[in-house]
Amino acid sequence: MTDLFYHRAQKITDECLNNLGKTLQRLDSLQSLLLNFAACWEITDLGLNHLSQSLQKLNSLKSIDINFQMCPKLTNNSLKSFSKALRLKPLQSINLAFGHFDRKLTDNGLRYLSEGLQSLRSLQFLNLNFRPFSLKLTDKSLNSLGKCLRKLESLKSIMLDFSSPNITDKGLNDLSKNLHTLSSLQSIHLTFFYCQKITDHGLTALIQNIQNVASLQSLDLDFTICTRITQNGLISLAGGLPRLASLRSIFFQFSQCEKIAVEGLKSLEESLKKCNSLESIRLNLDNCKKIPEEDIKNFTESLERLGHLKYIYVSHRLY
Repeated sequence: MTDLFYHRAQKITDECLNNLGKTLQRLDSLQSLLLNFAACWEITDLGLNHLSQSLQKLNSLKSIDINFQMCPKLTNNSLKSFSKALRLKPLQSINLAFGHFDRKLTDNGLRYLSEGLQSLRSLQFLNLNFRPFSLKLTDKSLNSLGKCLRKLESLKSIMLDFSSPNITDKGLNDLSKNLHTLSSLQSIHLTFFYCQKITDHGLTALIQNIQNVASLQSLDLDFTICTRITQNGLISLAGGLPRLASLRSIFFQFSQCEKIAVEGLKSLEESLKKCNSLESIRLNLDNCKKIPEEDIKNFTESLERLGHLKYIYVSHRLY
């Protein structure tokens, strides 16, 4: 195991990554690598290319955790280099954070990354974080990842974190429509923060695809500030939950989705009563002003009476 943290180390340069790569090459039995270069502003594509070339020679790697968030000089070419380093390795776990407030990360970058990932047939855990705002990512990125995911037959857990004004219902459907083919998938965590083109139709397509994942135990969906989602979306989501016979834990975040009304909450309540394997429920409805506080209380008390639930938490702050 090798852990290196350089968070906000603004003097880290491409030459530093080159030297680091040379050191890593000598660790030919290395199985786990964690590198944190968040907010290292001087790193460019050249430096990440040096590092990636060294990673290609580490054939024993099983786990990679790399953070390049808030590195403003990195572009799609960095993801292209990194994807080449991934190919045909016995990797079981990947955790990659890559994003900035500018427009240098585009759909081409996600296409490069997806091409590298799809060869990892032993991969079990995938966590990709493209926040803060990735302003140029569109549905094409989700389409690329969706095609990639269906080939990762050993995948047990997927975490994807997006924030882009260009992602729509189509992207949500393209991403999720192949998930039912993953027979080992136990955990899904999807974040679409401030993706304001997503509507009830996208949420409906998502649950229609997810409800066929028979092995699913944990479902975490974050649609914070997706302001076009209404109670109809929540009703659709609720309708698919009873089909997930193995589901043990849910966490739904609809903070500041102000069009969600009490009808959505009541539909969710009725569906959850049919989810006999469920043990934990977390729900964020902050600033959903169409839902009275009294209904939140009734929702919680109704679920508490079920007996088999070990944890219930509902947040409903108004501000």
